[in-house]
Amino acid sequence: MINKPHELLVHLSLLAIFFTAPACMAQRTSASAKTAAPTVIVDTQNYIAGTQVFGGDYQFTDQSLLVEGASQLLDMGSNMIKFAIGPGYTKHHFVKQEDPRIQTLTDLAKQRDYKQVFDMPFSRYFLWTYCFSTNEQVTPFHGHMAKQTLANEYQEMYDLTKYLLTTYNGTGKTFYLGNWEGDWGLNSGAPPAEHKWETEPNSDAPTGMIDWLTARQRAIDTAKRDTPHKDVEVWFYVETNLVQKSIKQGRVSVASAVLPFVNPDFVSYSSYDSTNPGLDMHHTLPAALDYMQSKLKPKQGLPEKRVFVGEYTSLALYQTPNEQDARMRDIIATGIKWGTPFVIYWQLYGNTDKGKPPEGCWLIDTKGVKLPVYYTYQHFYADAKLYIAEYVKKNQRQPDDKEFHDYAYKWFTSPNTKNDSGAWVSKPVK
Repeated sequence: MINKPHELLVHLSLLAIFFTAPACMAQRTSASAKTAAPTVIVDTQNYIAGTQVFGGDYQFTDQSLLVEGASQLLDMGSNMIKFAIGPGYTKHHFVKQEDPRIQTLTDLAKQRDYKQVFDMPFSRYFLWTYCFSTNEQVTPFHGHMAKQTLANEYQEMYDLTKYLLTTYNGTGKTFYLGNWEGDWGLNSGAPPAEHKWETEPNSDAPTGMIDWLTARQRAIDTAKRDTPHKDVEVWFYVETNLVQKSIKQGRVSVASAVLPFVNPDFVSYSSYDSTNPGLDMHHTLPAALDYMQSKLKPKQGLPEKRVFVGEYTSLALYQTPNEQDARMRDIIATGIKWGTPFVIYWQLYGNTDKGKPPEGCWLIDTKGVKLPVYYTYQHFYADAKLYIAEYVKKNQRQPDDKEFHDYAYKWFTSPNTKNDSGAWVSKPVK
């Protein structure tokens, strides 16, 4: 935690030592690339904890929500961001008006607001990625998918991957292309149960979903093979959201019936069936992560544990701001203890049904007030960067993944203290 001016000066000096060399290397690589990438200083450290920008019900500037939200995350100190790319780009208020010239994912990636965010100094982008050419043709899943649909899906994903690898060659950026809560798609077309999470998918639904996801993974793999690139990466992920029913009842889910046949680069877990209030989260979350990890085969060049928490939240409506913050810290720490590579909070600005009281799944509320959860992220990033700078100065290398996971776990589980804003923040971890 940084509270005094002289501490801030020391912090900035150490960060300058730490980041100058990587920045220079990124600029040299960029300058020699066939397609010059934006000259940008990118902090490639994985800080594990992050958040996302989706259709918030409010904002505070005349910019698009995507640009405003991304700017807020940079101000907070984050180097990762999650948002969507695909036909629904105006639904989430990412862009204010539809552009009829945008017909593909690559077209949208070049659009002014998207390009502005892709050029910002984020090192990790998590993207719900849906193709224009197969819009409304993918679900409901019933048996094998039509060959032309698969061909269109493959080509559009291939082209986007090639564009990202070429445009951001040498920048240190990594892009994760995936889907939103895949179990709803698996269940689509099945007779609905009283509660949608109890719906049982049609027996031939996994076949179609496997076809779709396999085409997407293959497109990314082939584009990476075909496209010369360095210091830039694209990975594929599959997101699940109904895992506990497979663990507890042996029922069909994406985790049980799809993951083993696709073996994606990563798995994202929208974790509400393990992390909602009232659940024994310290047991259910690790159990779910273990279950999904058991469905994956090792992949060269990827970490052993490839399942991350793609969504969780802590709602302000049902608790005090400090209780919300404590819950959020606990979930992050539980994920880190298991070894997950990322834990991503829903979200920067709140979204809820119109006309209802806001539930408070936010870091910044409707009046622009930054909640304790915001300051927790801000202070974690500042403290973590100071820790890394000091570690590099002492050891002449960055901490490895285990060392940083250990640091982050101690930070999120350490005793808290109030700063001048009234937010609860962790005491520095030595």
